[in-house]
Amino acid sequence: MTRLTRSIVEHNLPAVFTSEDIKNLEPQDHIRYCQMSRAISSGDIVRIRRGFYTLNKIFRKSVINEHALASLFVPKSYISFETALWDAGWIPEFVYEIASVSPRPSFEIKTPFAVYSYTQVPQKDFTAGTYTISYNDYKIIEAKPLKALADYVYTFDYNWNSLKPLQQSLRIDIENLETLTHDDFDELEDNYAALRVTAFLDGIRKELRL
Repeated sequence: MTRLTRSIVEHNLPAVFTSEDIKNLEPQDHIRYCQMSRAISSGDIVRIRRGFYTLNKIFRKSVINEHALASLFVPKSYISFETALWDAGWIPEFVYEIASVSPRPSFEIKTPFAVYSYTQVPQKDFTAGTYTISYNDYKIIEAKPLKALADYVYTFDYNWNSLKPLQQSLRIDIENLETLTHDDFDELEDNYAALRVTAFLDGIRKELRL
C-alpha cells in the first residue's frame, strides 16, 4: 500500500474521489503528482476518468455503483431512455450503456466500469418526472418510465401517439403501461416544447383514459 493510498483509507474518502479530494490531503502539487503517479502505477488507485478515481477493490470499503457515477460525472443530468425503462422492469433486453439526459450538448464517457452517454433534451423543468435514490455518499437521479419514454420519442424523432409502437418496438407490456397515473402525465404537462412529444403524451393519455 502506497503512502497516498494509506492516507485515503485513513481519511475515509468516498468510494469515488476527485482530484480536489486528493488536493486536500496533499496541497503541494509536485508531491501530489508523484504520489498519484506511483499509486496508479502500482494499481492501488484506479483512474475512472479525468479527475475521478477509486481505490483498488482490495482497499475499498464499498462497491462502486455504476448508476451513481452517471450523476456524479454530470451533476445536473438524470438517467433515462432504455436504462431507466430497464431499471423499472419495463423492457426485456438488458442495457449495457448507462444513458442519461443532460442540459449540455450530447457526449459520451467511457470508463472501466461502464459507458455513459449524455443526450441533450430541451425542457422547462429537468426535475419534472424524476426521482432520487440515495446511495452511500451519492445520489442517483432517474427518470420515471413516462419521462424516459418522452425523452426517447424526442431524441429519436418518433411520431408515436398510441400505445401500439411502445408494445411493438420496445416490447413494453400493457400491464406496465396501465400503471401510469394522472399524476405521471400532469407533472410532464407543457414540459416539452417539441410537438411530437406533446402529441405522444396526449395520445397515450387518451388511450389510457387518464
